[in-house]
Amino acid sequence: MSVLEKIGLKNPYSFKPRSAIVKQEGALLKIGIEYTAQNSYGADVVGVANKVLFLGSDGQYHPDPEK
Repeated sequence: MSVLEKIGLKNPYSFKPRSAIVKQEGALLKIGIEYTAQNSYGADVVGVANKVLFLGSDGQYHPDPEK
């Protein structure tokens, strides 16, 4: 997930994860990452990324629920 966040940054090398929260609620896995990165002026800015994954019948987590 952190790799996907780096793609959208002006300077992907400035990415610094600060905290991660992982919470499981039944078949849902909720992931939150707070990070800092530098903007185009070199100032540190805070970013937040959230993702929800679904537990499939195969025992693996997937981005989309099974139908």
